[in-house]
Amino acid sequence: DADRNVNEFCAALESWRDHGVLAFTINLQGGGAIYDEEVYDAYDNNAYTPAGDLKPEYMARVEKILARADELGMVVILGMFYNAHVKKLDGEPAIHRAAQNTMAWLAESGYQNVLIEIANEIEWVVHGTGITLFEPHRVGEIIAPLREKWPQFLYSTSQGGFHEEKNIGFPTPELIDVLDFLMPHGN
Repeated sequence: DADRNVNEFCAALESWRDHGVLAFTINLQGGGAIYDEEVYDAYDNNAYTPAGDLKPEYMARVEKILARADELGMVVILGMFYNAHVKKLDGEPAIHRAAQNTMAWLAESGYQNVLIEIANEIEWVVHGTGITLFEPHRVGEIIAPLREKWPQFLYSTSQGGFHEEKNIGFPTPELIDVLDFLMPHGN
């Protein structure tokens, strides 16, 4: 029950804040607690239609989380895209449309307690989907038009855990140049 989950999440935030948690991440395409392909590919936790339009019921739940976090003085790191769920969008035009729609919605909401994470662990998004738009040298193609239209927000993306032998997880100078803040993953 998505509404019950959000209500319980919002109810827990005050305790988290009281214990020193001042920021947390949510993603408009959920996450992947179970990395079994049969399970992972079967569920759809997605704020977007295949065309990149926002689902109103989903965004109403996101708004509830943003409001509660704002009330408590907490920051939300709002992710847009997550691994296999990106495949549920109709290609790069839908990805750009989803990003534009997200930022228009966010700007209209008036919340300022939000940092933007374009995609979670971009190497794994590329690996799992084949969509090269999320490669470190291309992710700026998503960020640049958003920053131009909505400069009041800070933009980043995260990379997968550091794997020296695979040469992944290390932000390149080119990637660093397009990000407003870094989100290294230590997993």
